[in-house]
Amino acid sequence: MVGKGTTDDPKRPKYAPWPATQDPNGITGFFFQPSDDGSLAIVEFVSRNRTALAQILADKTIKSFEEARVSKSSIETAVKTYRKDFDLSKFRMVMP
Repeated sequence: MVGKGTTDDPKRPKYAPWPATQDPNGITGFFFQPSDDGSLAIVEFVSRNRTALAQILADKTIKSFEEARVSKSSIETAVKTYRKDFDLSKFRMVMP
């Protein structure tokens, strides 16, 4: 998590763009839930361009999953270490 918790710099996941970007090739949206202890975030990032996610996928300090490449049960098992009630089917960003 990054940010000071102010209106100008809200607490948010690392890599979450703030202020929101209008770059159609960048991260166009994100959804997150805090971990049980509040120190980490479980995040879904959305982009039209996979290249926008390259830095996130390369960051060895975070655990990342590409939903199309990893089973639902594997993702849930890994995430439940940090958030006991995590359910991937209920963890979705809604975009207009």
